[in-house]
Amino acid sequence: MEYLFGYLIGYSFLFAIILGVGALYKRLGFSGELARKLIHILICFTWLVLYKCFAGSWQILVMPISFVIINALSVKYKFFAGMEREGEKSSLGTVYYAVAITILMALTLIFEETLIPTGIAVFALSFGDGAAAIGGYYLGEKSPKITKTKTLVGSVFCFIFTVIGIYILSIFVPVELSLYEVLIISLAASALELVGHGLDNFSITLGVTLLATIFREVL
Repeated sequence: MEYLFGYLIGYSFLFAIILGVGALYKRLGFSGELARKLIHILICFTWLVLYKCFAGSWQILVMPISFVIINALSVKYKFFAGMEREGEKSSLGTVYYAVAITILMALTLIFEETLIPTGIAVFALSFGDGAAAIGGYYLGEKSPKITKTKTLVGSVFCFIFTVIGIYILSIFVPVELSLYEVLIISLAASALELVGHGLDNFSITLGVTLLATIFREVL
């Protein structure tokens, strides 16, 4: 029954976010990038469902794997308004996001001590990377560039909102990190976000999970 409840809440929330933001995107006419990143930020809360309902069970993989498939179909057929970048037929960022979460959840089945660190990584990716893209999109033209596609303002946004994301997570689960450790993780996430072509979904999640595990279990 707990698993059934988890699927019901998890899928309901995910589709409510995707369809709700898509509806607002069509009705209000804000940018597709903002719509896409709002989804990117908000769906991190599904990790809480995975944590509460599926921790320790192979079923923790079902929702992430299903969204690898759903996101891949959305890239091809564009059936979720606002979820994909306009004019980018081969943009796989949303697919990589789901694949990265799947990898993290598989990791928790092998090393159970990584469960909370994966949550830290998911919130860092969603809030930090999502805010970096929004900041870069709206303010990037006036900001110095760090790489060809990444700006200083985007990195600052990533740092600040990674801190915010970890704080929000700490309201729901025992993060057990000092402020100093949170700042180091946020700085690392800002550096790892500079990886382009959607691969920051992997660099941030794996890097932050490793750092958070070291801080919680070793230091």
